[in-house]
Amino acid sequence: MIPSTDGCQYYIWGGELSNIAVDALVWDLEGTCPYYKVFENLSAPAKKTVPIVEMKYPKSKNPKPIYFLLLKLYHTSDWLFSRNFHWLHLSGGDYKLLEP
Repeated sequence: MIPSTDGCQYYIWGGELSNIAVDALVWDLEGTCPYYKVFENLSAPAKKTVPIVEMKYPKSKNPKPIYFLLLKLYHTSDWLFSRNFHWLHLSGGDYKLLEP
């Protein structure tokens, strides 16, 4: 799973996937979850990298400059394909929050 400002992309090695879902959770440095979205009834073609969802958090009204993104790709029958955790930032942000 590859996060970007426009969404999440997957590369599927096997056959086409259908009846899949993506959970997107954002956590800030204070440990709160300002964004949570479930994208359901998705499909992804085989052997291609394609955007399948758009995450609105970076474009929201007051996004945090630094955030953590947990993405889960699973079949709607609850079979987990992939779970990824990313440390991200808004472009042009102030990173002084990371200093000790």
